[in-house]
Amino acid sequence: MRKMKVIAVIVLVQAMLCGCGSANHSDFDTQQGALRISPASASVQVGASVQFKALMNSDWIRDVRWSLSGNCTGAQCGTVDSNGFYTAPSASPGRVTLSATLSADGSKRANAEINVTSSYGTLEISPSTATVVVGEIQSFEVTNCFTLLDITCSFELSGLGCSGDSCGTLSSTLGTFTVYTAPTEVPDPATVYLRARDLFKSRTAVITIVGNGDAALPGT
Repeated sequence: MRKMKVIAVIVLVQAMLCGCGSANHSDFDTQQGALRISPASASVQVGASVQFKALMNSDWIRDVRWSLSGNCTGAQCGTVDSNGFYTAPSASPGRVTLSATLSADGSKRANAEINVTSSYGTLEISPSTATVVVGEIQSFEVTNCFTLLDITCSFELSGLGCSGDSCGTLSSTLGTFTVYTAPTEVPDPATVYLRARDLFKSRTAVITIVGNGDAALPGT
């Protein structure tokens, strides 16, 4: 009888050790596994998509919560579904951070960086440089301007030595064509910048303002 009790105690202790060992092994795996996202970074054109995966110990982890952040909010950042399939927005917000958080353990989190790029080419302004006599005019035209509904290119003037009308004036601040009229006095410094931009890109022309005596006038 005593022998049977001893055997029963041994069996009970072994069962307890086995159970504890199993639990510890599971906890060890969870604690040691570092959550990461693959790929860790990606460059995506506006409107394009890319598949991301959450991995732990090289295993694909599906039970995660995906989120987006950056210099954007909501759909401006793009969209990501429950499987990590990311679709870039129609307008580039620049860099977007994609985060995956383990549903079972909110302390486990990983990030991936997404660079959303424009696929609309390069804006061109012609001429890119010009010398204009005070009070005279110069026309400028932009090409490859992205237009959406009533949204088109815009123009603006700036300069280190001028502001407002002292930089000159424009016949139009919207569209693909404008006529620049130089100010009546040469600013100091005598450089004015004409910036053209659309929703995705910009280009700047450099204008040098000169006095009447600094440039040859027609017929002289």
